[in-house]
Amino acid sequence: MTKITRLFILLALVGGIATGGALRATADDKAAVALVEAVENAANAGVGFMDYVYPGKVIELGSGGKLALSYFDTCLTETIAGGRVTVAKGASDVAGGQVSAKKFPCQRARMVVTAETGEAGATVSRVTPFAGQDWAEFTVKTPEPVFKWRAAAGATALKVMDMDAEPPKLIWQGQVEGGHFAYPADAPKLKVGVPYQIQVSPPGVSTIVAMFSVDPDLDVPDTVMARVVLLGR
Repeated sequence: MTKITRLFILLALVGGIATGGALRATADDKAAVALVEAVENAANAGVGFMDYVYPGKVIELGSGGKLALSYFDTCLTETIAGGRVTVAKGASDVAGGQVSAKKFPCQRARMVVTAETGEAGATVSRVTPFAGQDWAEFTVKTPEPVFKWRAAAGATALKVMDMDAEPPKLIWQGQVEGGHFAYPADAPKLKVGVPYQIQVSPPGVSTIVAMFSVDPDLDVPDTVMARVVLLGR
């Protein structure tokens, strides 16, 4: 290999690393930083229950509005009364309002994988944590979890699979609008300790999946974030 060839390879590698870093930075900049747990008496807020919010988003609460935001990276929940909220990563800037904050148990940084990756060579057992390098895993306190993904126009197909069965067994499927869905009360009851997989297929987007299990003895308060299984943000 000539010196010129080696130089071109080195430049290509450096360029690829730099490009990859830039792409990751861009993706991070566009990622949601918090979830709206509640919004009340704020007609001009521009957000609703279970919406993702992004850095720089301005939320007008006026004098009587209330807002609860839970942040993925800091595991912080802010309850805000009145004022103007400018969303930032980890916490927000509030002008003219009152803020109270508290930590919540943190499992929000779980990775999200495509169905193809998740199904490739993974081993699953009843024991938590689940085996398999590429699984995303959540533990929820309720047998009626809420699944959350980035909304897309049109109907989104959902499937819940029992991964303890051999082969994995379809438990429930349906189509929904929007970017979140609560497991129906009249659907087959989810069992404690069993590894389940949620598959979400928004229109025009590759299927995304996450693993979750139910543990009613989980030592967390029964809040919105304790119920949520995230599929991308």
